[in-house]
Amino acid sequence: MEIVKGGQSEVVVISLGAAGVMVVMGDGFKRFRALVVPIRSKVGAGDSMVAGITLRLALENSIQSP
Repeated sequence: MEIVKGGQSEVVVISLGAAGVMVVMGDGFKRFRALVVPIRSKVGAGDSMVAGITLRLALENSIQSP
């Protein structure tokens, strides 16, 4: 939270692996649990998560749970 409070970033995303992700913003933080799906490969999972969050923010949408 210090990174956001200090103005170094508006959003910080912390991967929790199979437990999901934590998103820290100016108004606090939200934790999102990972979906339970069959695992074919773990390669690229984190990259895909970052891409999805980045796209959502680039489109000026908020990050909210579905």
